[in-house]
Amino acid sequence: MKKVLLLLAFFSLILNSCKENENEEGETIIKGIVTDYYSGQVVSDYGIKIEGCTGGLFSSTTTLLDTFITNNRGEFYYSFYGKKDNWYNISSIDNSEYSRIYQSVNPPELYHINVADVNVFNFKTKKYKICKLQLSKVSNLYSHILVYSPYNLLYAGKFIDTVLIVNKAIPEEKMYFRFCFYNEPYYYNEKEIQKYYVISLEDTTIVKFEY
Repeated sequence: MKKVLLLLAFFSLILNSCKENENEEGETIIKGIVTDYYSGQVVSDYGIKIEGCTGGLFSSTTTLLDTFITNNRGEFYYSFYGKKDNWYNISSIDNSEYSRIYQSVNPPELYHINVADVNVFNFKTKKYKICKLQLSKVSNLYSHILVYSPYNLLYAGKFIDTVLIVNKAIPEEKMYFRFCFYNEPYYYNEKEIQKYYVISLEDTTIVKFEY
């Protein structure tokens, strides 16, 4: 009886291994270069990630496959064996100096990878600029304010004249801010305003909001 169970376990292992091999489509290669959007200079130490997705259109699971950075020539190379039932994407990770990757004027967040193929990506990226938001109080309608940037809560407290700084402003793109007003002792938004500003090519863009 024990021999029969061992044989069954052995054949089951072989079958599972064959199924996994059937699902493999061969070596998938990803390579390319990252350059500055404006100057054309190569960008070294730029972070990139590869993600794999499984499941259907309305229910899918995304798994981080790997991350890597460009070398001192701005180049990257990565290879793996993809599965025919999965699909894979390449995108940038959070980089402190440069923004997301571009292949077109209106870039998607993710770029698709063809399995069992050589994928060449020549990406561009924009160096972050600084945005200074000058906040001015010109009325006494509200005593407190919350100011949100696209990344986080910039300010929470008394509504006073002040300057708020965002270090990750992307040139020639819109930066959205959300302003929420309230009066103590009630801590809820009595009024909300959303506004965007276009970031210039200068190192620092100064924008103003008054209420």
